[in-house]
Amino acid sequence: MRSAHGIWGLGQIGDPQDLPLLGALLGDDQANDAAEESLKDFGAAAEPVLVAALDRPDGVGVLHALDALGAIGDPGAVARVARCLEDEDWTVRSWAIEALADIGERGAPAALEALRVHAEVESDPDLRDLLAAVLPTPRGEPGTA
Repeated sequence: MRSAHGIWGLGQIGDPQDLPLLGALLGDDQANDAAEESLKDFGAAAEPVLVAALDRPDGVGVLHALDALGAIGDPGAVARVARCLEDEDWTVRSWAIEALADIGERGAPAALEALRVHAEVESDPDLRDLLAAVLPTPRGEPGTA
């Protein structure tokens, strides 16, 4: 647990030189949760590291990057997160839906538009239900699936 506290501390200190190290730890089974939380502490400054993590071969690192990008809510990540909607991995697609919904809730219409477009082509019924649940209704409230 001591290492998790140290990783968390890097986010609290906020030295941008630590961003590459934290990004590398996203795929580490023992450090990924702490690394994700620390990257969230950096906010939009962590976006380049998190976006780069979306290209990694390890699925766990990709999921943590998607979660952090959604929590940060920076509209600059929308295009790259939207590409994850086309991933063959069901879990990656579902986390990308959640991330885009979170970014959209923070006022990024491009995120919601990416979800609307994807809702037209998503073939998995569970993901279609998730899309219906997160997309705003005509009154602007999230749907109910």
